[in-house]
Amino acid sequence: MAIFLDLEKAFELADPDAILAALGQLSPSNPRVNGTPQGSVLSPLLFSVLVESLLSIDFSGGITLLYCADDLVFVFSHRDCYNRAPTALTHLHERCCELGLRINLGKPKCMPLGLRPPECPFFGGHQLDLVHSLRYFLIGGGLSPPPGNIWLQ
Repeated sequence: MAIFLDLEKAFELADPDAILAALGQLSPSNPRVNGTPQGSVLSPLLFSVLVESLLSIDFSGGITLLYCADDLVFVFSHRDCYNRAPTALTHLHERCCELGLRINLGKPKCMPLGLRPPECPFFGGHQLDLVHSLRYFLIGGGLSPPPGNIWLQ
């Protein structure tokens, strides 16, 4: 199963103190507001520093978090991981809040990769929409679709 998430206003909401902490350089001398510099060539790099903090979360065996820009994908590699999806989503949500990031609750999707999950998990008080195909820019990680499934197109 894969769960697709979108970070809402990713560049605008990024906590500058979290970025500086991730870079290991706290400097109280400059007043800051939320976000990264609009249109700056540094914005994607600074945002990637925060996302790296998300990718370093240990979700334990069988659960992988991937990303491209402001899109995140949880990949659950076997059926035993499905019951851990709500906990993984909650843990990711909490870490996003610490970094000033917000998951867009209107966009999450759940897609089976192989066997259909017993039920799509709930997140933000709503059951995730089940989809069988989804346009997605990049997934990486060497994943390939199971035979006979409609997958990322």
